[in-house]
Amino acid sequence: MKKKRLFIHIGSHKTATTYLQSLFHNNRDLLLKNNLLYPATGIAHEAHHELAWSLRDKQQDSTDLLLMPRWQALVEEIEGAAADTALISSEDFEWNAFKPDWLRPLHQHFDLHVIFFLRQPDLYVESYYNQLVKDFDTRESRTLERYLAEEPLFFLQSERILNRWAELVGDDKMHVRLFEEASREGSIETSLLAITGLEKKLQLATQNPSIAHKASLPPDALELIRQCNPSLRTRKGHFHWVWQLAATAVLQSGARQQ
Repeated sequence: MKKKRLFIHIGSHKTATTYLQSLFHNNRDLLLKNNLLYPATGIAHEAHHELAWSLRDKQQDSTDLLLMPRWQALVEEIEGAAADTALISSEDFEWNAFKPDWLRPLHQHFDLHVIFFLRQPDLYVESYYNQLVKDFDTRESRTLERYLAEEPLFFLQSERILNRWAELVGDDKMHVRLFEEASREGSIETSLLAITGLEKKLQLATQNPSIAHKASLPPDALELIRQCNPSLRTRKGHFHWVWQLAATAVLQSGARQQ
C-alpha cells in the first residue's frame, strides 16, 4: 500500500511562517477538500509547535517517537484522514533539527518531505533583530550594530540545519526555496502549496489580523520600542501595544508581513 506523504515545513524563521500557519489553520476544511490535511494535532498558535516542543524534553531522549502521545495522535489523524498528503508547520523544527533523527520512526508510516524557505542573510538579520526588539520575552535594547558584534547569529547556520534534515529524508525530498524569489513570483502560500502538489489556485480566507505584530516595523517605530525596552517590566498590555504599532506601520507604510 502506498504511503501517504507528510511534508514538514521547518522554516526558516522570518519567512512569513506565522502568516502561512494562520492562513492554513483557518482554511483547514478547504485544504482537506483539495487533498491536503493540515492536522489539528499538536496545534499551538495555529502552528504545530507542540510537536516541535515535545522534542525539547530531555527525558524523551530514549523514548520512541511513536510512543509520545502527540506524535501517536498525529499518525492516527493522518492515517484516518481522506487526504493523501499532510502538512505540518513549525519554525521551531528548524532549531530542534539538530536532532531530526528522532523523527526517523515516521518513515514506517509516511513518505517524508521537508520544506524550507531560505532568506537573504542581511534581510534575515534585520527582520530577526526587529522581532527581538518587539517581543516581551527578549526586549532587545542593544542597537543592531552592537547586537551583531556580540551575538553568534546561530540562526544563519542554514547549511548545517539542512544537511541534518537531508540525512533524515534524502536530498531529493528536501524542498528548499528562496523566500525573496518565491515572494516575487507570486504569493508565498501558492509557492508552498505547489510543493505539496496542490497547484490549484485557492481562495483562502483571510488570516487572523492579530499576526500583524509579526510585521517588521520601520526604523522610527522600532527605535521607540528599543528605547523603552529597559523600562518595560509588565507583560500585560505589551503585546497589544506592539500590535497597535505594527498595525499602524502596516497601514501607513505598507510594510509587508513577515
